[in-house]
Amino acid sequence: MKRPSLRVLILIPTLLTMTAAFGAFAVYVDGVERTNRIADVDEELVRAAQTGTERTGAPPGNGDALDVAEAPSGDDDVAGVDPPVQLVVRDGEIIGQAGGDNPFSVATVLSLSEREGVRTIEDPRYRVRVIRSEDGTVSITALSLATIDAARSDFRRALVGGGLLILAAAGLVIWLVTRMLVRPLAAMAASSTLVAEGDLDAKIDPPRGGRETATLAADLERMVNRLRATITDREVAAEEATEARDAMQRFLADVSHELRTPLTALKGYSDLYAGHMLDEPGALERAMERVGDESDRLARLVADMLQLARQDLPSADRGAVDVCHVAEAVIDDLRAANPEHRIELRVDDEADAVVTANAGQVHQALLNLGSNACHHAGPDASVEFEIEPAGTVLLVRVVDHGSGVDPAERTRIFQPFYRPDDSRSRHRQGGAGLGLAVVERIATQHGGDVSVSTTPGGGATFTLTLPRSLQPVEPPPSLEVS
Repeated sequence: MKRPSLRVLILIPTLLTMTAAFGAFAVYVDGVERTNRIADVDEELVRAAQTGTERTGAPPGNGDALDVAEAPSGDDDVAGVDPPVQLVVRDGEIIGQAGGDNPFSVATVLSLSEREGVRTIEDPRYRVRVIRSEDGTVSITALSLATIDAARSDFRRALVGGGLLILAAAGLVIWLVTRMLVRPLAAMAASSTLVAEGDLDAKIDPPRGGRETATLAADLERMVNRLRATITDREVAAEEATEARDAMQRFLADVSHELRTPLTALKGYSDLYAGHMLDEPGALERAMERVGDESDRLARLVADMLQLARQDLPSADRGAVDVCHVAEAVIDDLRAANPEHRIELRVDDEADAVVTANAGQVHQALLNLGSNACHHAGPDASVEFEIEPAGTVLLVRVVDHGSGVDPAERTRIFQPFYRPDDSRSRHRQGGAGLGLAVVERIATQHGGDVSVSTTPGGGATFTLTLPRSLQPVEPPPSLEVS
């Protein structure tokens, strides 16, 4: 069912109410006007009867006929009616007449002579005053109502015409006012329809109008903005959930792949031993060495995954750590594992390299960065550790002169199990791709970060940023290097 517009709902009831009210008012005014005119006619009848008595010198009905030439004319200008008709009747016969012509039939005269008082007759329309004297003579004074009826008709036409003009003017004003009120509502309704159909970019402009309309527009705009934000948040959450699911699937696949390799090796050597296939001289020792290597590989993989799974370090494990002494210990370990590389530490003797951190985590981060640099630096290449205070943070740079990192991979190399096809493949005893991910987790847990850039002349420079501590600390004896 089609509903009428708001403009029609306002206009029609208003006009109907005004029409009913004006109609009642017109009926009342018409009645008052008729009563006043009849009262004027009655006063004229009284004056006409008195004038006739004065001219004859005797009361009406004395049997003497009135002189037509001396008949009273009445105050026509005041009454606004035709001259009165005066008749003297005795025993049903007209014995005297004055004023205008007698408009009444014999039957009407006989009927009037039998009554007394003031009344209105319809055919013809006259207002009649009848006075009966003691001797039986009846004086009839009548005034025509034609002029009054014509005036009343003109008055009624004026009322109807004025009423129609008033209703037309009121309807026009109401139409224009409702148009001003409905236009902003229609605009907001159109915008709301677009939003309901999925166009969330539809804008609800603040309309020109009353306070209520402006408030409604502001509330709709705020509601649409909240709807946009909610849908955007849901889309972002859905994308993040999808990315998290995909990342979890990749993580599980990578974990399965990395675990399968050492487990397959362990299972193979176990089957060889169970099948008595290691009886040749030295075969068992070589098998046990490989079992040890794969076991170490498996242990490192599990330890790295456990480190990645930890969210935060306990605050009790953190304290003032001198990164220079930690770097020296890491360099000693790297020199022992990579004797073909030149590994150097560059730091200003007066530099304050104290940070608030977990010493073991810092050691692990630097060791992972150093191992990565040695792995990619190439044979007989150098690796430098540079420590530089920079305001409220401490910068630790690990510089190698190898093949470097492709700019497109600089953000992905910190993802778990990520390995470029060439430089970080598993040949040359490459890792599982968790070392840099562990470094990023440690840096994030300490309120810092890690990044990679290109080394001048070729290679990669990894920069670990850690917040500094204001308390200097003496180097622990266990980390001193002679």
